[in-house]
Amino acid sequence: MKPKKSLGQHFLARGAVINRILRALDCQPEDKVLEIGPGRGALTLPLLDQVGTVLLVEKDGELAERLREKLGEKPVEILEGDFLELDWAELESRLGRRFKILSNLPYNVGTAIFTKLLRRAAPGTEMVLMFQREVGERLLAKPRGKEYGSLSVFAQLAAEGRLVTVVSPAAFQPPPKVESIVLRFRKREDPALPPEEWESFEAFVQAGFAQRRKMLRQNLRAVIPGALAEEVEARLSAVGANAQARAEELSVEQWIRLFKARLETLGR
Repeated sequence: MKPKKSLGQHFLARGAVINRILRALDCQPEDKVLEIGPGRGALTLPLLDQVGTVLLVEKDGELAERLREKLGEKPVEILEGDFLELDWAELESRLGRRFKILSNLPYNVGTAIFTKLLRRAAPGTEMVLMFQREVGERLLAKPRGKEYGSLSVFAQLAAEGRLVTVVSPAAFQPPPKVESIVLRFRKREDPALPPEEWESFEAFVQAGFAQRRKMLRQNLRAVIPGALAEEVEARLSAVGANAQARAEELSVEQWIRLFKARLETLGR
């Protein structure tokens, strides 16, 4: 069947890349694995030789039916539907709370899927995910670089990540117009902020990066209730940041400390 442009389908077809991805996931026979968007099954078939329990979530009904025919009696379950709309409890009812995650993420919803995984997966969950290269580099970016932004800060709060490999367009059918990147993440077991504060933290950091060319103190006055300019500067100074600093100059640790201090009363 032809790939559907509306679903951003680019099917992985290069064996060497498939092997690198599966080595990074480091599966053991007792592991349970969730694969999001299996497509034609390029990762699924060799994965089934390594583990005993695999759950696939596929949005494309035609592909889901093809996979059922191809996989036959193999120990795999296929859920047909949009992963972003799927209740996390539905996954845990089939896999339990602890499982590994594998995906060649669609470019158009990759960030949204990754954010859901960070929010819902159990602490310690291991994930090997493929992104559009530009997006993946933002997730690992360090301060003072142009790729570093609010997504970098949130991802690094929630998980430890590393590069697995860069993938050329030639590894796919049809070839996309951009390179891809495979990253391995492990969700932190003891993050610097409790998960119930993550949504507020995301909004706080996004506000800080809202106008990158402006000094951070100007952006923060909009999200620190009633703060005067000198109070915002005092907060920046307390986390080791210059009063003229821009959002991309603060480390993840500084952002966390700044968030924790946002409601403190200074000079009043």
